Amino acid sequence: MDATDILDRLPYELAARLECDPFFVDIPVIVAEAGNIRLEMERKQAAITEKNNKRGVAVIVLQLVADDYSKNLQFGPMIIYPAFQVVENVELNHDDFGTGKSHRKVARKIRDIIKNGNLMGLVQDMKAGKPCIEPTDLTELGELLKGCQVNFECLEVSTEQQTQVQMPIFTGITTNGVPQVLLTSATAGASIWYTIDDSYPNNGTADTFPGSTAQLYNGAINIPAGGFTVRAGAYMDGAIASGINRAQINF
Repeated sequence: MDATDILDRLPYELAARLECDPFFVDIPVIVAEAGNIRLEMERKQAAITEKNNKRGVAVIVLQLVADDYSKNLQFGPMIIYPAFQVVENVELNHDDFGTGKSHRKVARKIRDIIKNGNLMGLVQDMKAGKPCIEPTDLTELGELLKGCQVNFECLEVSTEQQTQVQMPIFTGITTNGVPQVLLTSATAGASIWYTIDDSYPNNGTADTFPGSTAQLYNGAINIPAGGFTVRAGAYMDGAIASGINRAQINF
């Protein structure tokens, strides 16, 4: 499973985990998705949505926030920050059809369930965030709504192996009195694309990148009088492209 699949699936996995617990038998759990109008409307109405003839409190699984785990690891795991928003309509939650479970009590239960629930193959080292539970201002949704946010952090688990092509290097030579430059990459099988007008060396044809002057390297490049600025990148299917090398070549 690649990292993108994990980020897509995790909110739904977390929602399912809560819904499997008897405590949430009468509490709606909604996964929020930005840009989805229907879900956003559900979010605003969540606290009055009935579930098993009860109403008054709901949980929204928020969109994931992720960050680089370590600047020293080229392809290390992402650290993920799952979060849940608990919304309570205090008046409805304490009438004859209310759950009677306050947003603070629901938040504490989320902490207990998620912190101690491993999702093997998706994430690891799930732990409470700092702060774990914090108040949320819901006045925009109505004066009777109260809420809080429950925060966690964990590391992704990915079976996707990332590799990067090695950046091309430039070597000056002279062949039959003609100055030339060689482009090489330490990654076997990589193709090298280059430009000599200081533009970006895209790995494609003019049809793919209109206006591109990039050329596929297939042998030593003659250096004209006055020299030129050469830029080159190395590419290979299934790997991240190399960095772009650049040099002013003269003779």
